[in-house]
Order: sequence, then structure tokens, then C-alpha cells
Amino acid sequence: MARDDHLVDSASIISDIERVFAKVSRGDGVTLHEAEVIDDCGGDRARARARRSDTDKRWQDVTDTHISEHYSILSFLDTAGFRYYIPAYMRWSLRHFKESDSATSDFTIYAFQTGHRPFDTIFSDDESRVITRFLRFMRDHGDGHADEVAAGDPLSSYWHRYDD
Repeated sequence: MARDDHLVDSASIISDIERVFAKVSRGDGVTLHEAEVIDDCGGDRARARARRSDTDKRWQDVTDTHISEHYSILSFLDTAGFRYYIPAYMRWSLRHFKESDSATSDFTIYAFQTGHRPFDTIFSDDESRVITRFLRFMRDHGDGHADEVAAGDPLSSYWHRYDD
């Protein structure tokens, strides 16, 4: 695949992420900074304080800086928080995995490993197809900048059922 084809494919996936996940809201889900406190074994007061610092109302407004600095939070989110943040993390990964030193892309891939969450109850078929495209892209184009081997594991064990 030519370099231009690679960019077109990632842009197409980003467009699909933005379209398919457009109306996903966090609701009462665990927030990004709150998940960081959970990871650090913080108490209820620290969680409440951290939650107040997350003022975004749409996943599209989560900053690239927050995503790159808080790469490990995905496993500490509840279902609502995970569904809310995962499109932002996928979009960030597609945009930045080649030039960033952040582990965000790898942790985003790892979040789709089977056994972690009941994906069939979290995502619609359209959302699952976009996730599958994301994983396939990362598997095929990681080029050592993303864990392409890890991207292949969930594809073969679960997400393949959503291949186009």
C-alpha cells in the first residue's frame, strides 16, 4: 500500500469514528481524571475532585494532551466511560501513533482484548465495524510504532465477526 493510501485509509476510519460515535455521551460514567485516581487507589474525595476537573461534554472535546498523558486509564473506566472515551482514543491513535512517544496507541489496542468487557452489549454493529477497521489498520500499519501483534489478537478472537 502506498503512503498516500495509508493516509486515505486512516482518514476514512477517523471520519467513520466521528460519524458513528457522534452522539455518544459520558453521562454518569467514570471520567478520565477520575480513572487516574482509581488507578492510584484514591478515595471517594479524590475521585470527586478529579471528576470535577473533566469539563468536556463531548468525547470530541477531550484534548490530545489529556489522551497522550493518560494512556493507561481505559482499563479503569466503567462501561459508560469506556464507550465515551474510546472513540477519542482511537482517533488520537490514528492521528499520532507514528510520531508520538506516548503509549496511548498500544493501550487503546489492548483495551479491545477479549475477556475485558462484554463488547457485544457495549457497542452497536456499526460501532463494532469501525473498531474492527481500527484494529485491522493498526495491525497492518503499526510498523513498530503501535503494537500490531496485539492488534491481531482481538481481531482473530472476537472482532473478525464485524469484518466488512
